[in-house]
Amino acid sequence: MKKSLLLTIIVCLCLCETALSQGISNSRLEQIKRMGRTNDHITKKYKGTIEKMLFSGHKYGGAFDGIVLRLKNNKLMILRLIPFRGESIGPYIQEGQEVEVVASGDKLLLNKVLFKDLAMKDLEQELGKPIRGLGYLKQVQNSTGTYLAESKGNLSINTQTKPILNVKVNERIRLTDYEGMLVLENDDTLIYQFSGRFENTLNEEFISYLRAQKEGNGLYYKNPNIYRITSGNIKYSAKTAGFNALRHFGFGNDLLRKAEISSANLISANNGLVNGLSARVEGQKLDTFYFNSKSAVEIEQLVVKAKKNDVINLYYREMPNRKTLRAISHSTSEVIVEPLSIRYGTKEDYHSNKVNYQGSISKINYNKGKYPNRFESLILDDSVYIKLDPIVMLSILDLVEEGVQIQVQGWKRKKISSEIDKAGYTIVAPEHVIVYNIKFVNRTSLSTSQ
Repeated sequence: MKKSLLLTIIVCLCLCETALSQGISNSRLEQIKRMGRTNDHITKKYKGTIEKMLFSGHKYGGAFDGIVLRLKNNKLMILRLIPFRGESIGPYIQEGQEVEVVASGDKLLLNKVLFKDLAMKDLEQELGKPIRGLGYLKQVQNSTGTYLAESKGNLSINTQTKPILNVKVNERIRLTDYEGMLVLENDDTLIYQFSGRFENTLNEEFISYLRAQKEGNGLYYKNPNIYRITSGNIKYSAKTAGFNALRHFGFGNDLLRKAEISSANLISANNGLVNGLSARVEGQKLDTFYFNSKSAVEIEQLVVKAKKNDVINLYYREMPNRKTLRAISHSTSEVIVEPLSIRYGTKEDYHSNKVNYQGSISKINYNKGKYPNRFESLILDDSVYIKLDPIVMLSILDLVEEGVQIQVQGWKRKKISSEIDKAGYTIVAPEHVIVYNIKFVNRTSLSTSQ
């Protein structure tokens, strides 16, 4: 049920990329409802020619998500599919090919488009003919075989990325008023926006970036070595909303900024695990760079081994509220840093058997940022670290104070050799907590990373 709901959301995003910039009209809202009410959809067969393969609204670097079909009566219709199913059809078809397709959709929309966004209007202008129908692509049959739209990989919006460092830019090409292309020495090509806070980074001779993993998730790309990157703050407008709104569907890439330091101090989180370093960048104010605690030992070794006059290079992502380190190097060593984990990390970090703890609250760790009156975590009996879901934390905010008894059931975190533990706490990912005999269920996710 959850997977089906997620897929529906993805399709709606694909069909309505520019909603944030254009607003919602009655005709648009009606079209969204009809596309979403799949229980009312019918299934039909069509014969025709593939006029165009669609790649998430992008000329370069997008993932395959549909076709424009020219029917025998010369009518054009758009048939979409979920990008994560693209690999099941995309490699086996081509433009200009005669096919028989199975499509599903709303009975009215299969014959009439109620609302056309800017992307569809641009497509009509390119093809020189109006789009008359809209539906979902279920199956394609051509001279080589029959291909079903089905998932062939792991459905994951959080695309894994790999840091690529200090690659020479061979050529810069302006594509449109708002997009450019960097042709790199390593045969990668990056598509980027001119707007954003990082334009200086884009103009440098050597560039560092996060390259998205394109294999194993069911996505199909016409240009596998082309990557779309985020060059600054996300901006929404009639022309650029589609560029950024779907950036995680197979091209969750970012530029990496580079900073030079001469020394650094390691810092730890409230759970005692070292997860950041503090340093003065080029003699300026003190700054903090956060990283996955599993990279702490390697980072410490690199910083300690750096000679007195060595320059230490930090490669990091500029996030809205923090800088996240993805690589660190000096003259003789380089460490590729693990991506940050969300909240609890992964299932592999924990023992499989549930444990129970009961004790009094000895410390409350409050947020240091936007909401200083909300707590971030609890310490029981000076030895057990508990981090809760924000909803649970808000629910028990008025109940907790030092000395209050609390019961916890959950999973105990393992000691991991690549980490540095400054506090020695027993770290628990709670399934539920009991305060004043009231049970609060915690939403524990142990499998998502970014």
